[in-house]
This record gives sequence, C-alpha cells and structure tokens, in this order.
Amino acid sequence: MEGVMTDPSARRFVFQNFHFFPEASDDGSVMLFGWDNERFIMPRHQNIIIQVGRNDQASSRELTFQIPNEMMQRPFFQMRYRTQFVESESEAAIEINGYRFPLTVSNQNSEPQLLEIPIKALRRGQNVFKFLYNENSRAEKFKGYIIYYLEFVP
Repeated sequence: MEGVMTDPSARRFVFQNFHFFPEASDDGSVMLFGWDNERFIMPRHQNIIIQVGRNDQASSRELTFQIPNEMMQRPFFQMRYRTQFVESESEAAIEINGYRFPLTVSNQNSEPQLLEIPIKALRRGQNVFKFLYNENSRAEKFKGYIIYYLEFVP
C-alpha cells in the first residue's frame, strides 16, 4: 500500500472505506482489507494505516507536514490520532523534529485522542515526524501498534 506504484487516491479510498484486519499477518508484512456493505459499517476515524513495531521495525517512515506562519503565534498545536494495540504507556511515541511525545494507551477500538504539542517543538515551514515503538520486556498480546487516524488541528 505504501509503494510508489500505488495511486495516492486509491490508497486513500482503501484507508477510508475498507476495514483493516491486522491479525491476518503475524509480522505485519501483509495488509488485509475487507469490505462488505451488508455486514460492516464504514470505518470511523480512519484516514491512514501505519503499522509500527511489526516486522522488527522500531519506527515508521518519516513523514512531513507544514505549519502556517500564523499558527506559530499559539503556545501549542494539537494532533488528533487514533491507535490500536498500544498496551503500555512506554510502548508508543511520536517524534517531531527530535522531540518525543508519548501516545495514550489504546484499547481494541479506541476513540480519537488529542495530543498537545508545544510550539517550541515545531518549525516554520516543513516539520518531520515519525512514530516510535519501544518493545516491552513483558509479553504483548499484539506486537507493535497501529495508527488509524492522524490530523493536525490548528
């Protein structure tokens, strides 16, 4: 799904309209999606699928976003996100321009969470971020975690 040959609008359509079944692959190397109008409702709060900590990857690929200059006058910026399988407080984080922020523990079908990012962590223009995975010493029910929804809120 993340390959250069995948049309971005097709990827977006799948992410927003199909159900993702992460349990279908033990290591996250296969992404299984399903769609059945009669049995499933449309996914809520799902605009991206990023698997972190699966397949021995300790972080996601780097992503970028732009901050409008007028937003730099505020004390913080908000990020709305939805995860699944974050089993402990130290397991998941987001790193923005070198600053790390922990992600909230999520249950099986979590609601979107809100993270306040201090403006000092952001730059004018392009900002770089990635999701991080810290493997716990205790046995996890599900290795890694999944980001389903991501939105930066001015």
